[in-house]
Amino acid sequence: PGLADGMAYAYAIRACAAPCERYAALTSELNKIVVAAGAVPAATVRPRPPLSALLELHTLQALDATLAGASLREVAEGLFGVDAVAADWHADSALRARVRRLVRRANGLMRGGYRRLAQLPPVPPHEGGRFASPAERP
Repeated sequence: PGLADGMAYAYAIRACAAPCERYAALTSELNKIVVAAGAVPAATVRPRPPLSALLELHTLQALDATLAGASLREVAEGLFGVDAVAADWHADSALRARVRRLVRRANGLMRGGYRRLAQLPPVPPHEGGRFASPAERP
């Protein structure tokens, strides 16, 4: 099939451990086409996020879901899909343990652990708020 003017097209490039010459050459040529045509790519592909980023994402999603009242199973279905949960959800499954750890981690972050994650100093102990005693309130 021919490629007519205005038709969408896509390139697939075999992954390599280090940026290889073919990839660099192809990227250079594609950039020239974009500049010459004044076109903007309809979509770009990004590398898969690192595992640490996925852990943070899943942790925050688990926190949101549990605060909204979702059960552990419902959290798992939202994160990993209904099929994965149907196939591997039982009392001692790795999936169930993973969801429990995510929820436990999320609760820890909510209770101040986010400060450690962001490398901030701990919050000083609560001393009754802005005013030490109710009599000092306006």
